[in-house]
Amino acid sequence: GIENIEFILIKNLTNREDAMTKEKALELLREVENKNGERSQASKKIRVFRIKKTLFFITTISFLVYILIMIILYQKILKSYYGFDSYLDYMTSPLTYVYNFTFISMFIISGLNIFYTTIVINLQKNYIKLKGFKKIYFDDISYLSVEESDKKVYIFILDKKSRKIKIKTLPNELGELLFILKEKLKDKFIIGEPKKYNKEKNKTLKLIFQFIALFAIYMGLKMANEKFIEDFERGADFFKKGVVKEVHLNGHYSESTYKYGKLNGISKTYDENGSFYKEVLYKNDEKLEERYYKNGVISSEKKYKNYRIIESKKYENGILYNEDKYDKNEKLIDTKFYYPNGNLKLETSYEKDTSTEKRYNEVGQIYEETSINSSMSGKKCIYYPNGKVFIMANFEEGKIVFPVKVYDLDGKLRLKETFDKKNKKGTYEIFDENEKFIRREDASNLDWKDYYSIKVRLFDYFKNSDIFATEITQFNKILYKDE
Repeated sequence: GIENIEFILIKNLTNREDAMTKEKALELLREVENKNGERSQASKKIRVFRIKKTLFFITTISFLVYILIMIILYQKILKSYYGFDSYLDYMTSPLTYVYNFTFISMFIISGLNIFYTTIVINLQKNYIKLKGFKKIYFDDISYLSVEESDKKVYIFILDKKSRKIKIKTLPNELGELLFILKEKLKDKFIIGEPKKYNKEKNKTLKLIFQFIALFAIYMGLKMANEKFIEDFERGADFFKKGVVKEVHLNGHYSESTYKYGKLNGISKTYDENGSFYKEVLYKNDEKLEERYYKNGVISSEKKYKNYRIIESKKYENGILYNEDKYDKNEKLIDTKFYYPNGNLKLETSYEKDTSTEKRYNEVGQIYEETSINSSMSGKKCIYYPNGKVFIMANFEEGKIVFPVKVYDLDGKLRLKETFDKKNKKGTYEIFDENEKFIRREDASNLDWKDYYSIKVRLFDYFKNSDIFATEITQFNKILYKDE
């Protein structure tokens, strides 16, 4: 039915050569020359010559036939079976995707074909425009030849750069075109001798190739259409339409929206007392979003793509508390925690075997960052309120690696701290404002657990502003103790 119409129309679309002999073309030229009135028309500044619009009309008629067939199918069979609300609803459904694409493509191709084969002669600016945008000035033409091959007439233009242009799709007003060209080119206008070529073998191969190409296009469209219909019908209960109430075994019930027999839109779920607690957004039976509520306030939310979770959120009293994101394999790649005021509290990202954790205070300032892999190796940074690094330490297999580096408010390295755990002895390497080493001194009475383990490794140590201020004061005392 419709597939055969597609095949015939595509075949017609490829067969564009106009069969016209040279004798007939010259006869049209003589008719114009014999009509004195045509000479005044030839003096127009711009003349436009288009091919016959037969293909465009055929496509239009075919499209109207297609619409008629679709209306019959819709009214007699598909309206009741699929539960469409209207003919427009049917025509925009997956059942007609391929057909709509085919006919719209044919309209576009027909229009482009007319534009591509339109010939424009501008007598004021002295050029001829071919194949859409190609301009050739008459002064640059070496000769124009009207030739015949296999009982078909062609126009050849040779420019001064020896480039040959073939016009094989002839316009409707061929006689007028030839008359103007002859008037403009004079001796450069040539009537060529008939040429015969033995192209039967090439034509046969060309026809075979065209048939194979058309058949491949036809089969591709048919397979695509079958796939759309299969996906459209899979799992669908076309008797379900609009909002449907569905009762569950536990006494809970849902009010779900169906379109084309599949869940489309919001589905709301209520408990046995009629209290609303969950809503799910669907598209063609695929779950996109899911939200849970408690006492009318959202408590959690999940988002899905291609049946996999990509994001989840948790709320406390309706305020966002936690947010997780996942990759296409549902592996956690990013997690965030928030303060009640909405500012970010903790952010952790995962890449391969390494996790990077950033901690913030309630006003949104970062104060700690840790990057560590599965072997407990990595680094930790403690920050000033201005975002500059205060302390930086590296780890290998869970143990601190010296030196620990301490920076000033301008981001300059001022201290390198080392600690001899066995002898409980600390050492400072002190640098000036230009990061130039100035002296080394011992730090006595330092306890490993109290000093390094707490300062660098325990979470939330610097969240306490008093401790943070104490550390900075101690740092400044070491730098400037002689002043």
